[in-house]
Formats: sequence, structure tokens, C-alpha cells
Amino acid sequence: MNNSGATASLVADLNTDGKSLLFLVSKDNASEAEVMDALQNRTNLYSDASPVGRNGITLTKDATHLSNTETQIVNGVDDQPITKIAGVDISAGQVAKIDIDQLTADKTYAYVYCTTIPSADEKVYHIAADAVDEASVKDKYYDVDPSSITAAAEATAQANKVYFVANRNAKNEIVSYTFKQTKVDESVTGLYEATIVPATKASTYTAGHFYFDVYNKNNGAYAVKVIKVVD
Repeated sequence: MNNSGATASLVADLNTDGKSLLFLVSKDNASEAEVMDALQNRTNLYSDASPVGRNGITLTKDATHLSNTETQIVNGVDDQPITKIAGVDISAGQVAKIDIDQLTADKTYAYVYCTTIPSADEKVYHIAADAVDEASVKDKYYDVDPSSITAAAEATAQANKVYFVANRNAKNEIVSYTFKQTKVDESVTGLYEATIVPATKASTYTAGHFYFDVYNKNNGAYAVKVIKVVD
């Protein structure tokens, strides 16, 4: 709805690519908050058709059972089609129709309206808490050897680097590092850095190394409705 004018009106934007979407949700009984997190924080890019959330939820796009070009609401009062809202003709792209009866029983779906379609991804790095042995890190996480950590060479955070605070002893000697979460272009003056190599993940586990998970956070804004289909 557009409530900016004297009279509220339906916005005809549903048929805009990426605006109105239906997804099959990999997790049964997923909450709307979990779907929202999967949309905003992904292991793949926002431009990929089927988001894979950092929370492990996969959203598989379903374009077969969703129409964004409707000009009437089929099941209206007494099964009579509704072709007008507040006396005004419904335009294509103002309402969306989901064929609920054709969805798979006992599956969870999510209807998503992108109030703001994402336009950018930002890489975010997290310490991998379960990095304790080779099986837990191999081909999953990025490995940073403490010996590769150096004083930050730039003034602001870069997308392919992770940053640390240096911990010093009474002699002002560096004895360890603590990871510091940063955002791209945030000041990193006084911090220490290491480069994440996108094509290289850990092959073995080495005690004392830092291991990082990476996901893509986007700037989209979403409205989500979870639909549970029961037989």
C-alpha cells in the first residue's frame, strides 16, 4: 500500500523482477524471522535465485505457483471475483495470487515481498566456533595463520581482510590477537590485519590458527509470510 497521499492506493510493483517471490523453505515450521535472516545473510549472493542462509535454511524459488500479473481476486465474496478495490480497478501487479491447492502438502513455503530490492552484498566474517579438528574445518572455513597478521596498511576496512586487536604484555610485546568485527570502510587505524583468500579454504587444522566463516549480508528490506501446507 502507498499511504503517502490523501487516499491509500495499491502499488503496482509486484511484477517488477525480484519484488514478489514465493519460496519452498527447507526447514519445516521455519519462523518468519528465520526466513528473514536467510534472505539478508546468505552464503551465496543476493542475486542468486535460491538464497542459502547462514542459518542453514535454503529457500528454493517457486515461480510456477505464483502470479504477479493478476487483475482480480478470484475467490471473493460468495466466490464472486473481486475486480475492484475501493471502487478502483485492480491493475496487473497490484495483487499476487498463490495457487495454494497446488503446493506440496506438509511443506513450508514463504511469500516474500521485497519492500527494497537488494542492490549490494557486503562480506561479513565470523570466527568459526566449531573449528577444533581437521574434519570440522576442511574445505569449510578460511584459515589465518597468526604469523601472517600485520599492522593494518590502510585507514579503512577492506572487503577481503579480517582485523584484529593486538594484546600486549607489560613489556609492550604482542602476545596474542583478538578478532574484531568490522564493516567495509570503517576505520581500522591501530588494528592488525590478515587477508582472506577467496579461493582457498582450510585443508588441515592447526592449533592456534584463526578460522573464519564468511557470508554475504545485503541491504534489502523484506516482508515475509510463512505458509504451512497441510493435507
